Amino acid sequence: IIRIYTSRFKRLRTSLLQNEKNEVEQSLERKKFKWNMAG
Repeated sequence: IIRIYTSRFKRLRTSLLQNEKNEVEQSLERKKFKWNMAG
Protein backbone atom coordinates (compact mmCIF):
# COMPACT_ATOMS: atom_id res chain seq x y z
CA ILE A 1 0.00 0.00 0.00
CA ILE A 2 2.78 2.40 0.94
CA ARG A 3 4.53 1.81 -2.37
CA ILE A 4 1.41 2.74 -4.32
CA TYR A 5 1.01 5.86 -2.23
CA THR A 6 4.59 6.97 -2.81
CA SER A 7 4.32 6.42 -6.55
CA ARG A 8 1.13 8.47 -6.63
CA PHE A 9 2.79 11.18 -4.57
CA LYS A 10 5.75 11.26 -6.94
CA ARG A 11 3.45 11.56 -9.93
CA LEU A 12 1.50 14.33 -8.25
CA ARG A 13 4.67 16.18 -7.34
CA THR A 14 6.06 15.94 -10.86
CA SER A 15 2.79 17.23 -12.31
CA LEU A 16 2.82 20.13 -9.85
CA LEU A 17 6.40 20.95 -10.84
CA GLN A 18 5.35 20.78 -14.49
CA ASN A 19 2.50 23.21 -13.84
CA GLU A 20 4.85 25.61 -12.07
CA LYS A 21 7.29 25.47 -14.96
CA ASN A 22 4.49 26.11 -17.44
CA GLU A 23 3.30 29.12 -15.44
CA VAL A 24 6.82 30.55 -15.31
CA GLU A 25 7.26 30.05 -19.04
CA GLN A 26 3.90 31.69 -19.74
CA SER A 27 4.78 34.73 -17.62
CA LEU A 28 8.13 34.99 -19.43
CA GLU A 29 6.32 34.83 -22.76
CA ARG A 30 3.98 37.61 -21.62
CA LYS A 31 6.93 39.77 -20.56
CA LYS A 32 8.61 39.18 -23.91
CA PHE A 33 5.39 40.09 -25.67
CA LYS A 34 5.10 43.33 -23.66
CA TRP A 35 8.69 44.24 -24.45
CA ASN A 36 8.07 43.55 -28.14
CA MET A 37 4.97 45.74 -28.10
CA ALA A 38 6.86 48.54 -26.31
CA GLY A 39 9.88 48.20 -28.60
